[in-house]
Amino acid sequence: MKSLEEFARQRAERAKKTTAHAEDPADQSLKREYDAQFHLATDAENVVIITIGLLRPYANHPFKPYIEEKLISLAESIQREGLHQPILIRKTHDEQGYEILSGHNRVEAMRRLGHQDIPAIIRDADDNTAALIVVTTNLEQREKLLPSEKAFAYRLQMEALQKKKALHQNGDSSSDTNVSADPAQIGLQSESRDIVAANNNVDRHEIQRYIRLTYLLPDLLEQIDQDQVPIMAGYEISFLDTEAQQAVLQHFAASKEKLSIKTAVVIRTAYESGKPVTTESISEILQKPPKKKPPPKAYSVPKATLHQFVLPADFDFNAFVLRMLEREYQRK
Repeated sequence: MKSLEEFARQRAERAKKTTAHAEDPADQSLKREYDAQFHLATDAENVVIITIGLLRPYANHPFKPYIEEKLISLAESIQREGLHQPILIRKTHDEQGYEILSGHNRVEAMRRLGHQDIPAIIRDADDNTAALIVVTTNLEQREKLLPSEKAFAYRLQMEALQKKKALHQNGDSSSDTNVSADPAQIGLQSESRDIVAANNNVDRHEIQRYIRLTYLLPDLLEQIDQDQVPIMAGYEISFLDTEAQQAVLQHFAASKEKLSIKTAVVIRTAYESGKPVTTESISEILQKPPKKKPPPKAYSVPKATLHQFVLPADFDFNAFVLRMLEREYQRK
């Protein structure tokens, strides 16, 4: 029977051969972020026992902690069956402790059970790799995600991939310092979005729509999580600046109306056309224009018809029509 170390070594060699034949090693590296880098040697890595007091949550964690009921259920499961999977951690930048990459809820459950230590695997991961580990493991393990969690997870993935790609292109894979995540500067937004979409098995446009939600005010994003505002309405409002979004929030809170996709489109259209979006102007923006009255119908009498009658020279046709109307209908 093969040892775990030998099994992992053979898989690593196969991965290296695959990379050697790739047209672009950088591209292959990015596509393997979700497979080889995270799972290739996990079985062979040494599991250590870490004091829970040395652990810190991941600084930019995009996922919300379990609700109380789910956390209690997790703790009961650990109490009954034990901890099936060690957490993933890395050394903090100040070397004073460890940052949790995967296992925040397991750590909290163990803490509630009174445990002082927890099994862990220590990864040597830079900031970009750490971000990808955090997002990927959570997307794989969580059954249901809030729109806000998906939004920040996809954005974190895409920005990390952009930075890693930029570092590969610059020939530097040792650090991610001073690398901008601005797509306009590094020109990698579309490529990274495609990779994120492929590895999450969703449409690339869906990735874009979710990422736009991260530009919403927290209160608006919370309303989307609570199913009070449609995701596509949030997408439209995300193109407004902070002041305009605040005005939208205040208007619909005061009016008790629901922010629908249709009204969001109208507000965004007005905003992008240069109209100010304020608490005072939104009602006017959303006001339906009055219906135009149809023009009065015009009637004409052909001259050939009039020529059939002998009319006096001073005959006033308009006066004649008016008298006939007065006779037929009552004057208002």
